Formats: sequence, structure tokens, C-alpha cells
Amino acid sequence: MFSETLNYSPDKYRNEPLKLKHDDMGLTVRFSNFDYNNIGKTYYKVELNGPSSLSYNDLKSNQVFFTKLQPGDYELSVSTQQRNGVITSEPVVLKFSVAYAPWQSPIAYACYFLAVTIILFLFFGNTVAVKWRLNAPTVQLFTLKLKLN
Repeated sequence: MFSETLNYSPDKYRNEPLKLKHDDMGLTVRFSNFDYNNIGKTYYKVELNGPSSLSYNDLKSNQVFFTKLQPGDYELSVSTQQRNGVITSEPVVLKFSVAYAPWQSPIAYACYFLAVTIILFLFFGNTVAVKWRLNAPTVQLFTLKLKLN
């Protein structure tokens, strides 16, 4: 990553996903099948599932690079295959999550909605109260005229 270096080991993130901050950029994931005799014949099937999904069926490179991912939970699956699409290894899965920016999180949007609702309620509630106070003498005068008739 551009923002920090991660030392990844498969066991480290097997049970708990890798957590990325909202401003982390430039995630590179490198992988290998350790078949040095067939390096030129190895292709990779790479799938990213999450808010920003993608799929590569015949990737020749042994790495993928993500510039900036949308917030959410992701699953990156990598397996080796032959050129004809026959998968030669079980997929290895890396789970990771990208955090929301504090001002763009679902909780922040709920607070924005609540604040706008309160402001509108106070504004329109105050407008109705002012109109009622201004009309109160007219209502009293009308009531008094009805009693006199």
C-alpha cells in the first residue's frame, strides 16, 4: 500500500479480515503457486467480491493492484489454472474490509438526516406558532362578536 507496508502471512488473516482505513490507497496483492518449472504456463483466476467487484479469468501477472476501493467487506479469491481454463489449485481467499470515512458512514448519514429533520421541525413549528399568536386576537374578536349577536 502507498500509505503503509503490510507484512501478510496466510495464517495472520485466516480468521480475521484485514482492516484498511478509508484513506488507504494502492493495495497490491502478490501471489504464487510455487511451480517454478511452469512459470510461463501459469495463469491465475482472480475474483474480487464486494462493493467493487471484478474478475480476471486468464491473468498472466502474479499480482493485482487496487488504487482505491469503496468502503465495505471484500473477498479476494485466487486460484491457478491452465490456459484452457482448467483450474489446477484450490482458491486461496483473502478477506478484507475498507472502513467508511467518518463523514460518509451510515451513522453520519443518519445524524445528517436527524439534524435536517429537527431544523425543519423547529422552523415550521415556529412559523405555525407565530401565525397562531398573530391570529389569536382575531379569533377572540370574532368570538366576542358572536356572543354579542
